[in-house]
Amino acid sequence: MIINSNILTRYLDNQLSEDEVRMVETALESSAELRTELELLRYIHTCSSDITEIQPSQIDQNWNEFINRVQEPPVKPVKKFNWFKYAAVAAILIFSGLFFYQSHFSGSVEHIAKTNQLFVLPDGSELLMSAGSTIGYNEKTFTSKRSVQMKGDILFRVKSNRKNPFFLLTSNSSIEVLGTKFRVFANTENTTVSLFKGELLIKSGNKSVYLQPGENATCVEGDLTKNNSKLADISSEWFSLDFESIPFSEIVKNLERRFDVDIKYPHNIKNHKYTIKAEGLKLEEILTILTELTNTTVTIDGRFIELKS
Repeated sequence: MIINSNILTRYLDNQLSEDEVRMVETALESSAELRTELELLRYIHTCSSDITEIQPSQIDQNWNEFINRVQEPPVKPVKKFNWFKYAAVAAILIFSGLFFYQSHFSGSVEHIAKTNQLFVLPDGSELLMSAGSTIGYNEKTFTSKRSVQMKGDILFRVKSNRKNPFFLLTSNSSIEVLGTKFRVFANTENTTVSLFKGELLIKSGNKSVYLQPGENATCVEGDLTKNNSKLADISSEWFSLDFESIPFSEIVKNLERRFDVDIKYPHNIKNHKYTIKAEGLKLEEILTILTELTNTTVTIDGRFIELKS
């Protein structure tokens, strides 16, 4: 479950199930940013609730005080505009809360992968997202605080920055990343983490697990376990080569990572979208398809490939 403003608001209104409440509280324990956002939403929630508690006599008094501040001489409000007085007092409360909230939390991004795709975060970290996977982060503060929420099946290639660790939140765990390549599968109940390169520290409640390359761990209903089986780095084979209406630049990036090659191509076809079913094909067969689709020719020199118009 992605913990966003809507979920936090429902949490404040006691509209979440017991399982959802536990997930939110686990995320709050591991994220100071989420705790700050919750307090701001609580402030707005309180302001909105106060509106219903204002009595007609209080509204008349507040309206008269407002008029006295902005007009000389004071003007007594006309009774027939009572509806406007109520609206003005409500607007003052609501606007102040919304302005305070937006000034702190603009830049929130949530992305859902409609197909298998490559997604690049603001720091250059790459995510190979399977269809239906979801991520959420704050674009405004990401360079200083790298924190991502996720759900689905994603392969991460995180840019190393020891002074600014990368944090990943799932429904039941938090992961501290120190420059690494790893795969995470997470739904509302389970999280599975497989590490191929670098270091990971996984936390769930009071438990923590440290992973080294070739190791994996699972978290099921809050029970965090490190598995003994060793993994081979099969990450390059995991990501599908079937593309549906995908920009040519994204297709090329996936081919480069899958086959460890460097591909150059004409700039004018960069944003053209293509549908290709290439899973199971050899690189030479895929290049033949690409040349036919783009009306280009191909030259190959070792791992360096160039498509020419």
